[in-house]
Amino acid sequence: MITVLRALRSLLPVLLVVLVTGRMQDSPVLLIGGLALFASLVEGLGGWLRYHYWVTGGELRVERGFFVRQRVAIPAERVQTVDITAGPLQRLFGLVKVEVKTAAGTQVVMSAITEEAAERLRSALARQPIPGLELAAPPEVARFELTPRELLLAASTSGRLGVILSGMGWLYSQVDDFVEQRLFELIGTLNLADSVSGFGPFVIVGIVLITLLIAFLASVIAEVARFGGFSVVRTGDQLVIRRGLLERREVSVALDRIQAIRIVEGLLRQPLGYAAIIVETAGHADERGQSTPLHPFLHRSRWQSLLRELAPGHDVEPEMKRPPRRALSRFLVRPLLTALLAAAIISISVPFGWLSFGLALGAPLVGWLAFRDTAVGVNDQTLLLTRRMLRRTTAIVRRRRIQFSESSSSWLQRRRGLADLTIAVASGTGGKLFNVPELDAELVDELVVWSSPSASPLTATHALEASS
Repeated sequence: MITVLRALRSLLPVLLVVLVTGRMQDSPVLLIGGLALFASLVEGLGGWLRYHYWVTGGELRVERGFFVRQRVAIPAERVQTVDITAGPLQRLFGLVKVEVKTAAGTQVVMSAITEEAAERLRSALARQPIPGLELAAPPEVARFELTPRELLLAASTSGRLGVILSGMGWLYSQVDDFVEQRLFELIGTLNLADSVSGFGPFVIVGIVLITLLIAFLASVIAEVARFGGFSVVRTGDQLVIRRGLLERREVSVALDRIQAIRIVEGLLRQPLGYAAIIVETAGHADERGQSTPLHPFLHRSRWQSLLRELAPGHDVEPEMKRPPRRALSRFLVRPLLTALLAAAIISISVPFGWLSFGLALGAPLVGWLAFRDTAVGVNDQTLLLTRRMLRRTTAIVRRRRIQFSESSSSWLQRRRGLADLTIAVASGTGGKLFNVPELDAELVDELVVWSSPSASPLTATHALEASS
C-alpha cells in the first residue's frame, strides 16, 4: 500500500500539468500528460512487483526495475551500515525503510518492508550466515537509554535556539511587508495607536521576549522529536542506535568501523556535567557532519562505563599534557583581536554600536579557558585530544585509525618552540580533522612519530614524561 502511495506522490508534477492543460481541449499536452501519468503508474507498480532481494553466498543480491532491469550484488563484508527509518506514513502501515550503505555510498534503498524482514536482513549481512543454517540471535551486551527527564533537559540545553531564530528571521524577511501591513490595520481597527506610542519601548521588549519564548519552545520540540525514544544497544560486534518520535530512525554501526569518539560539552551543558557522545565511522554519512550520536545527553559519571561497554578500547584516562606557559599569551591575544575587530564593525554599522567594545572585556577569559582546556594524552594505543572554543570537545582516537598526522608552526610559533598538531581519521565519505594548537614543538614531533603504525607505543608516553 505504501509503495502505491509513493508512486502516486511521484506523479504529482505530471498530474499538475494535466490539470493545468485540461481546459485546452485541442492541445496535445493533455494527451502527452495522460500517457506520462499512465507510464509513471506502471513503472511504480511494476517496479514494486518485480523488486526482489536475498542474501546468498555472503552477498546481498537485488533485482529491481520494470522498464529497465537492474541486478546488484554487494559482498556482505563491504557493507558498512544498514540504516532503518520509519516515517509517519510508514509507521501507520507497520513498515520501515532500509538503506544499505558501503564505502561508496548508499547502494540499496528498500522503501517499504516489514520491520521483521529488515532485522533479518541486517542480521544476515552482519554475521554472513551459511545458507540453510539457522543462527541464534546474538545476546544483548549493553543498553543505554534516555529517560524523559534527560530528554527534556537535553532539549532545553541543545543550543539550537540560534538556528531556530535564524530560520524565523529568514521567514519574517520573506513576509515582512504583509505582516507590517496587517499589524498596522489591526492597530487602526482597535484604536490602539495612542497606547502603542505611549508604551513603545515596552511593546518592543514584549515582542522580543515573545519571539525568544516561541523560538525556545520550537527548539525544544524539535529536539524532543529528534531524540524521543532514544536507545543504543550493543549486540555482539554491532551497535544499534534508535531514535525519533515522528520519523523513527535506526542506525547500525559495526564496532570495527569506529574511527574516533568525540565528547562534546556544549556551553549550557558544561555546568551540569553533561555532554553528547559522537561516533565517527568509516563509510557512513549520517546528518550533521557525517557523524552519529552514540548518546545525545550523558553525565560525565557515566562516560567511561558507556565507552567501556559500547566502544572497548576508547575508555582510557591518560595523564593529559597542556600547552606550556609560554603559549598563554597567544591564547589571550587571539580572542581579544577577534572581539575588537567585531566591535569595530558593529560600531560603524549599528547605532550605539560602540557599546559592543564591552565584549572585548570578556575575551581574555575565553582565551584563558581555551588555554586551560587544551591538552593531549596517550595511553598505549589511544590518543586523547581536548580543545575548547565556546564548547569543549574531547576526541578519542585509536592509533591504527589515524589516517595521517601533521605538525605545523608559524614563524612566531617557532620562536617560542610551539606547534599545532592535526590528526585525521576517516569519517563518512571524507575525513575528520582534529586540531590541538600551541603545544610544545618537541611533543608534537613525538606524537607525529608515534602515530606511525611502525612506531613503538611507548614513544609518545616517553615524550609526555620528558616534557613535564
